[in-house]
Formats: sequence, C-alpha cells, structure tokens
Amino acid sequence: MTKYERTAFSTEMLRSFVAISDHQHLTDAADTLGRTQSALSVHLRKMEDSLGVRLFNRHARGMTLTAEGDKMLPVARRILSEVARLNDLFDAP
Repeated sequence: MTKYERTAFSTEMLRSFVAISDHQHLTDAADTLGRTQSALSVHLRKMEDSLGVRLFNRHARGMTLTAEGDKMLPVARRILSEVARLNDLFDAP
C-alpha cells in the first residue's frame, strides 16, 4: 500500500489509540470513551492495516504497545492536543 492509499486517521481513531494505550484494555478504553469495544477494535484494525504495522501486542489480560505503537503515541497525543487547542480558540467569547 502506498502512502496515498492509506486510510486518513480521524481524531476519533487517534483518541481510540491513546485510550487503549492508557488503559491497556479495549473494554476499559471503550467505557472511557463511551464507545463499544467493537468500534475501538475497528479503529485499531484500520490504523494497523493502513500503516502496515502492529501497534499493540495482545495478551490474555490486555494490550501493550509495540515499538511502533510507542513511536506513534507521542505524535497522537500531540495531534489531539493541537485539535483541542484549535477548538479552544472558538470557545471564548
């Protein structure tokens, strides 16, 4: 897959990624975001398929970041922070 064929990541997908990383479990992350576990699983699969890498190691008791996921996490946090900053520009009267 070329970079032009990759799925564009939505902020919802990035939020899912960060929440899974923070909670290390799909169910807990889904509860925090008010989404279904299935929705987060779809987001994760789309991101991994698009990038061609695994972002998490799956274990019986949860999930941990792979080296690739570790590289992505600070960037995802920064993007979400900038999106929040953008939204804040229009919150003040």
